[in-house]
Amino acid sequence: MALVAHRSRLSTILIDAPSGEAAAVAAFWSQALGVPALTVNPDEEQFTSLRGALPGLGLAVQAVDDQARYHLDIETDDVEAETMRLISLGAVEVGMVRALLEFGVRPELIVGTSIGAVNGVLVAADPTQAVVARLVELWASRQAREVFGDSAPRQLARIARSAHLHSAGPLRRMLARELRGVGTFEELPVPFECCAASIERSAEHWFGAGPLIEAVLASAAVPGLLPPVAIDGEHYIDGGIVNSIPIGRAVALGARTVFVLQVGRIDRPLSAPRTVVDVARVAFEVSRRHRYVRELAETPHGVTVHVLPAGAGSARDDSPLAYRDLRAAMGRITRAYDASARYLKERL
Repeated sequence: MALVAHRSRLSTILIDAPSGEAAAVAAFWSQALGVPALTVNPDEEQFTSLRGALPGLGLAVQAVDDQARYHLDIETDDVEAETMRLISLGAVEVGMVRALLEFGVRPELIVGTSIGAVNGVLVAADPTQAVVARLVELWASRQAREVFGDSAPRQLARIARSAHLHSAGPLRRMLARELRGVGTFEELPVPFECCAASIERSAEHWFGAGPLIEAVLASAAVPGLLPPVAIDGEHYIDGGIVNSIPIGRAVALGARTVFVLQVGRIDRPLSAPRTVVDVARVAFEVSRRHRYVRELAETPHGVTVHVLPAGAGSARDDSPLAYRDLRAAMGRITRAYDASARYLKERL
């Protein structure tokens, strides 16, 4: 089965306003931007269009039974393919894990962020070569698709009442199934920590004790796709926002030899953005790479850092592609394994 590219773009900026205030909000923005405020579709009276305000983008005020907010709509001709792009990144790290274990490298500490927290906790629970087969089966199977596998009606209903597209239930069940009864950090054979971003404190937060699954869910809660995770009165989202490659954390916890398992994007140079969608992607990459480059440069004397290669990646890996062919995940695993094995053979 061939991989077929699909199209995704930033479509609309929506200004949500409480129903009783929406008309006044639309009038304000109409005057401020110098464009008419129009109800385009009589069947969707909650929307007031501010057509022409932003070239190439829709702008509208939406009357809602909730508090005021702004949000972006991404238009795609294949929602499953768009979200599966994120899932498939996890496969890259599996090839690196296989190479490390085959070369006799046994972890004494694992720190992870986002999809790295999911892979990391499973390795921490079973730091043997047996975990590789489980991870390969997991990321190359339809179980991974269940994480973003809700039906379209359920997705639309969830969008109408919340700020995320998918339920955390499938990922929670997958973790519970794969962890096989391990419920706390303290039960793991290998010390493990994962990072999430606190909304209330606008801060990086590291989990390393207590209940395990909710902490990993928090670390992997991609904004807009999965809901924030509430823990002890705070709400947490994907740790990649604040610390995507946590070299500094590993060093702070006492690591003297660090192996970095990354999903491949840092292997490729950035270029200036050419579209509105590119702006957000490039800005995020600059932010995450800046911290990574700084922490790598500030590695203390006596600490060795190995950044494992992901293999022959390309910009296509960052594009919205249709990952319906399960062999795509296997290809990522194989490329990362081959490249990492060569690296380790040369340096260890």
